[in-house]
Amino acid sequence: MSSVFGKPRAGGGQQSAPLEVNLAILGRRGAGKSEDTYSTEETVDQQPVHLRVMDTADLDTPRNCERYLNWAHAFLVVYSVDSRQSFEGSSSYLELLALHAKETQRNYPALLLGNKLDMAQYSNSRNLDGKQQA
Repeated sequence: MSSVFGKPRAGGGQQSAPLEVNLAILGRRGAGKSEDTYSTEETVDQQPVHLRVMDTADLDTPRNCERYLNWAHAFLVVYSVDSRQSFEGSSSYLELLALHAKETQRNYPALLLGNKLDMAQYSNSRNLDGKQQA
């Protein structure tokens, strides 16, 4: 049995339809998210996977995230390295994801990503802060 994003897949043979995986990108406005939705088909563990990525650009705080929480199988929490406020706001999203995992009794993969590295010279958050937050 193989898995994608920690979700077990029944059977070991080829599947006729690709596994669908939804990834939600969370973070404050200005974190450098794309404000778009993407869809691609990739191969993971020799199995076709239909990956849908949705940016939640309309959110500046974790409030009103329920539809994304219920839709996604995995999460990318993005903050801007040039904004201390963006970095500190990422902890709210991580806390929300932990609470959601506890309520649903499921573990959801989540990755904390410091974005806008080209703006690092203007950074208000340190590299160590990001490592501690993760």
